[in-house]
Amino acid sequence: MDSDLVAAVPCAARGVAVSPDAGALLAVSRSGIELVDLTGTPVWTRRIAVADEHPVEVQWADDGYDPVVLANRVAQALDPDTGASRRLPPGVGDRDNVTALAVDATGRLLALGTASGEVVVLDRRTSVVSRYETGGRVNALAWRPGEPALCVAVPNALQWWDLPRQAMLRSIGTSTHPVVRLAWSPDGSLVAAAGTRDVFTIDTASWRGLDRRDLGGRQAPVALGFTRSGAHLLVGFGDEVAVVDRQLDLVWTLPAALREAGGLHVGGSGAVAVRATPDEVRVWRMPDTKPTPDRAAATAAVRRWAVRAARSVGRDRAVDAGVLAVRSDVLVPAGENRWGPGFAWLDGSYVVQEADGRVVRTGDPAEEPLWAADVPAVPGGVLDVEASATGLVAVAFHNSETDTVVVLDAATGQRVASVPGGQAPSWSPDGRMLAVPGPGPTPDHVLVYTVRRGAPEPRGRVLPARQGVGRVTWSPDGSRLAASSGRRVVLWDTETWERVPGPAETPGRSQFGPVAWSPDGRYLAAADSGVAVWDVAGWQARRVAGAGRSRGWAPALTWSPDSAMLAFPGASPGTVALWDVTAWKVARVLPRPDGVGDVWAVRWSPDDEIGIGYAGGVVSRWRMDADTDRGTNPLPFDPGVLTTLGVVTARAGVAVALSTVADLLAVVAGRDDGRLGWLRGHAGVVALRGLRWPVAALVGVVVLLAAELPPQTGFEPPAESFEDELTGALSAALAAPAADPVRPEVPLAALVGVLDDIDDRLLTMLGLLGPEAVAAEPLLPVRMRALREQLWALDTGQRRLLGLRLTTRAAGRAQGAGLGERAGLARHGAVNALVPTQLALPELLGLRYTRGELLYRTRQGALPPVLRSAVLLLDDSPAAHGQVGVTLRMVAHLVASALVDDHHRCAVVRMATPSAVAHISRPQDLTTLWTGGATSRADVSTALRTADRIADGLADPLAGPAWTIVLTHQYQEIPERPDLRCIRVRYPGRPGGDRLTLRCDASADEVLDVVVATLTG
Repeated sequence: MDSDLVAAVPCAARGVAVSPDAGALLAVSRSGIELVDLTGTPVWTRRIAVADEHPVEVQWADDGYDPVVLANRVAQALDPDTGASRRLPPGVGDRDNVTALAVDATGRLLALGTASGEVVVLDRRTSVVSRYETGGRVNALAWRPGEPALCVAVPNALQWWDLPRQAMLRSIGTSTHPVVRLAWSPDGSLVAAAGTRDVFTIDTASWRGLDRRDLGGRQAPVALGFTRSGAHLLVGFGDEVAVVDRQLDLVWTLPAALREAGGLHVGGSGAVAVRATPDEVRVWRMPDTKPTPDRAAATAAVRRWAVRAARSVGRDRAVDAGVLAVRSDVLVPAGENRWGPGFAWLDGSYVVQEADGRVVRTGDPAEEPLWAADVPAVPGGVLDVEASATGLVAVAFHNSETDTVVVLDAATGQRVASVPGGQAPSWSPDGRMLAVPGPGPTPDHVLVYTVRRGAPEPRGRVLPARQGVGRVTWSPDGSRLAASSGRRVVLWDTETWERVPGPAETPGRSQFGPVAWSPDGRYLAAADSGVAVWDVAGWQARRVAGAGRSRGWAPALTWSPDSAMLAFPGASPGTVALWDVTAWKVARVLPRPDGVGDVWAVRWSPDDEIGIGYAGGVVSRWRMDADTDRGTNPLPFDPGVLTTLGVVTARAGVAVALSTVADLLAVVAGRDDGRLGWLRGHAGVVALRGLRWPVAALVGVVVLLAAELPPQTGFEPPAESFEDELTGALSAALAAPAADPVRPEVPLAALVGVLDDIDDRLLTMLGLLGPEAVAAEPLLPVRMRALREQLWALDTGQRRLLGLRLTTRAAGRAQGAGLGERAGLARHGAVNALVPTQLALPELLGLRYTRGELLYRTRQGALPPVLRSAVLLLDDSPAAHGQVGVTLRMVAHLVASALVDDHHRCAVVRMATPSAVAHISRPQDLTTLWTGGATSRADVSTALRTADRIADGLADPLAGPAWTIVLTHQYQEIPERPDLRCIRVRYPGRPGGDRLTLRCDASADEVLDVVVATLTG
């Protein structure tokens, strides 16, 4: 059993990590941080000074989370695709006394050990930060795979911490064997520890030591790690890495030059990176290394390319898509008899129960309230406050202590009504009706009241719910009322008050508690031990991952005003999670303030403020402000256009930033507001704008120009990638949040030189291809740029003829069903041309149809030619060069394009070189007509024999035999044959011939007339 060397990468690294796809190395050296592929080619580099006296370590889990680097006693997360720093929460990214670093196997949990003895743990999915005091400097950390449990090495002990319980489970003294490194086996059964004199293992089931390997006076190990399966332990020394089994018996060694823990890393695939010499890192494949197909490495490269491209135009997935929550103040301090304080926003102010028991409306806790109302003194206090659109406030108490809901006037605080009911009152959107579960701890019905000022106490409508009922909520349009009932959510129609279909019951779920309808009416959310969100259009359910448990009666589920986010208690006690419904992830977690209990109430105001009530009576306010670090720049083009532009650029092998080709596309498309708008007067730009092509076709033109620019470092296209991979990756990257663009400077001198080279040959090539073909396949101009110098150069007028398409207006006038003037009546025609007055005689219609007596309207127009496949016999001899050759090729171009458009086959035989046969089946094949020119005389007889042979193969049983069309000058002798159609071009100043003879400077109409006459024969 041994290991295989995968790569030896030239790299002066102190700390290394192999990427999850085992295709690149992240290395930290004295001069900075860089990502290099296994050939040593840099992907990106960040120049920072790394102090020698502080440890260096790199952690990169196989999970999609960003790698984390420890350098200069500070931990920082990096974007693996670009090297950009990722923001870590306060208390994590700003610590400057970090001594140890550990990332769990999923990459979600990041632990930092500090010189002061504090361990800081960050949940990177929810942004929750936890802190643990260990009592001494943290030397090493190790996560238990699959569980939130952490082993911590301090100078005199090993400690095991259970994170959900926030408690230390066990401590084992190590005063005689101080531990400097830790590793936890992948199966979780074994912890390996390296001390100054030995390496030992501990069974985590019995917490007893198993095996010990004495170092025999050897220098202490500096690195430790299990292989992917856990079958072997890697013990790194200054001069080698010892590979031992689980009994610590030596199996084999790897050469090394380690000076610290960061010099050894086991990647997610099981590949091992080792600092072999001061200037080289070696990557080894261990016996249990997971095979990493080349496709996986290519996929990672595509992802990195897409992120760089999107960042250049101002879209960055590193930008937090959520909002920045800024805690402003405590609105209400803790107080007695207020177990869970109710809270409601009301027109820029709020209504809440104060510590003295009064319900007040105020806009500022430091000022006198607008009013104060005395309410019944109930143990537990006011648990629910709901404000209506008509200026009423419903106040509810603990439903086992009182049988009433008090309704107050929002303007004065005066009591308006007291109605029977329990907890969780809810006003209809128009504020006219109040729905509330029945009294008592286990109500089985909902009461609906119509409450008006000055009216008698209302009587409630009873809506039964045999499985019990919890909180209720109205749809935004007021047409439905929803309530949690057992393990489902039930709905009533508010016109008939009948039950209507809603979400299906989900077996195995606990009883639902809070329910909330999104303001836009699209979603309905309900919480039990987690949160479920239904799309009301079809009641498709989605489970919110990692949602915390809400108390059944707590008003702790609320939507943002724009329906983009849902707030609910987080996984950690006292926290509130803000769930981004669009991205389907936690956008932000509001941490637990000091000295508060669990979350009871969560309310989101129209002004983007969140009020949170905690058990014990504390109410705090959080202001929700836009992330100030986020840019707001719009994309230069629609994401679909940018995706196509970027993908075509990559497929062409052009190493140019997406921002550069987007700027070039903008100026060529006639938009002068971009960075290159000043080039609008350049002759090349004017010529390209003169094409009047749509943006979809100009994409191919811009990539053709960009292919002549010098490469821009960092924007090399990924190798061996498929179009769908590029498209998917770039589409996803462009959907990221807006950010300030990170774009390279446009090489202006080179760009101006490229524009200067736009000449008649390039414009001819583009004209030959045409906008439809280029829009369908934007790579055509790049693929055919080698033909540019071989093409005949056409002037502006001649190029204009290339855009002509065969029409029938010159084919003669006849009666038919086509477009044109009304010409009279006929006995035959299409159904849509039937004379409508005949429909008044339905009993005779069928009889007259069988006799052929029906009348049809006819129109006068041109009959379209019935086309066939054809062989074009093209004169390429010296006598057909110059202006004559241009006109001949123009005719051939129009004929061939007409056949291709009508899905017929076409072949070209050249008279002077009859062996050079070209077949035209696609628009891009038309360019073959415009290349070459022989110096020998025309060999008409051989060319005709070749054409006859090819024509036989092109014959169609339905359309008939293929045409043979000869295109030559006026003096070339052609045998008289009835099957030949001959088009001649006469020299300047020479007399004309028959109707199929053209002047060499013929107009567009003349050319079209000859082509139509040829095809209609």
